[in-house]
Amino acid sequence: MSHVNRWVSLIVIPFALGLAVGCSSSSSKDAGTDVVTDVPTDVLADVPVDVPVDAVRDANPEDPGIVADVVADTPSPDALPDVAWDTLPTLPASMSFTLPIAAGTGQKDVSPTQPTHLGGFGFCMGDETVCRSTDGVHDPLMASAVAFADTATKEVVIFIGVDTIGVIRADIDDMHDRIQKRLYDEFGVFFDGRRAIIGASHAHSSCDTVGLWGPGYGAGRQEQYVELFKNGVVEAARDAYASLKDVTLDWGMDSSWVNSSEDIYAHDQDLYVMRGKGTDTKTMFTLVRFPAHPTTYGSDMREASADWVGTMRKKLQDDLGGINVFLNGPNGSVYPNRPDTCGLTEEAFPNGDRAKNGMNPADYMKTTCTGYGIAAVAEAALQAATPVVTTGGVTFKHSIFQFHPTNGTLMMLAQVGPLPFEYVDVDDPNAMMHSEFSVATVGDLTYVTTPGESFPSFGQEAKDIATEANLLHPITLGLAQDWMGYLMIVKQWSDSSLSYNQSLSPGPDVEPSYMAALRVLLGLPAATTK
Repeated sequence: MSHVNRWVSLIVIPFALGLAVGCSSSSSKDAGTDVVTDVPTDVLADVPVDVPVDAVRDANPEDPGIVADVVADTPSPDALPDVAWDTLPTLPASMSFTLPIAAGTGQKDVSPTQPTHLGGFGFCMGDETVCRSTDGVHDPLMASAVAFADTATKEVVIFIGVDTIGVIRADIDDMHDRIQKRLYDEFGVFFDGRRAIIGASHAHSSCDTVGLWGPGYGAGRQEQYVELFKNGVVEAARDAYASLKDVTLDWGMDSSWVNSSEDIYAHDQDLYVMRGKGTDTKTMFTLVRFPAHPTTYGSDMREASADWVGTMRKKLQDDLGGINVFLNGPNGSVYPNRPDTCGLTEEAFPNGDRAKNGMNPADYMKTTCTGYGIAAVAEAALQAATPVVTTGGVTFKHSIFQFHPTNGTLMMLAQVGPLPFEYVDVDDPNAMMHSEFSVATVGDLTYVTTPGESFPSFGQEAKDIATEANLLHPITLGLAQDWMGYLMIVKQWSDSSLSYNQSLSPGPDVEPSYMAALRVLLGLPAATTK
């Protein structure tokens, strides 16, 4: 894009984004067995699977078609202390267990303490007076965490679900480092921060931690809130790690809550729920994965809220005890059934701040009924729960991958606007954008993250690859370990009805690059051409 065209776009793009943006109605590595890849798509097939875990493969900046020598991925001195990490234990000696898996929980309120921009529902075109900003807090935004430890191998993984629109890679990496340092400072251990899987709920009445929905022109997000948010995530992870104790696990799946999608190639309305109980048989946590947008309140909502995720969480915590951790699934174009009534006379949070504008009061009950209904599906799944087979323990793999983006609008915003993305020149075919994902197993359950609002077909392809690798019960997550907008399979880019989703996607190269990297990570041969 020429400089002239780029600045012309500054005039045109705010209007375009008013229609297109939002949603319609460096750490040291441990000595484990994971594979870290960062290689161009065209050479993924030639990369050996047994890449040392204390290294990454970086593309040669002068020739991205060449895989550079393996280099140490050392922590930034500003983020992590200079420590001989590999000499440290992953669990302190004071922790002892009798069961194969231990678990711990943490939950912190990350609600805004002052007016803060909300995420989703369109760009406010550079005009602060029309930006959606909080009037108060209707129900708390939460960072909820559950840690799992393999008591034999000492592997630890932490799942953190947080009520926010999305979390970009730069902030994910920063929180990984902060969690690693926090656990080192207090416990003297080496927890590789990447083992914290951080997933956004994508609630559109939560705060804008991405930067697209503020006034723009360099003032896209409020860093004071971002700092509050990050601190809450770190402390939730710390509490989960600190409270590790023996746990028994069971899980269930139910697909009875209907959702709708514009994806003609795949559909996903599977709700997976894992429950952990302590030796006293009391529920410690429920971990729920369900793919759907939390947009029940609509764009008139001006109070911070977790939307139906918050009402679901409240219902599960009230009924079952413990804390609820929610992780979204492939929610690209996916919206849940949202009933107006459910036999209740009072919404879930009657004492929360109320809208000071013309929002439909019925939306409070709609949000309650949606969340309570999804909670009922989770409870039904647990009525027929199956014990988690813990002989597989806890494992973790992580990958960095790269691709060439084609969305000039997003890259322009990264260069001159409010979006704190890695800038890539879309006119240079050798210029690459980076992202990351994780694969974690807890017993016979496998969680595969995708770094954005993946469509169900994108998630299904990842699930199929995990199945091919003989991983049991693969569960795909969305908006986890990064946020890059919509993630679609290549053939969806020829569908003109998805032009809105295409406008908020890095481009069609994400799918082949991600899937190739996933195959490498899982030790599979390169895919044959379909």
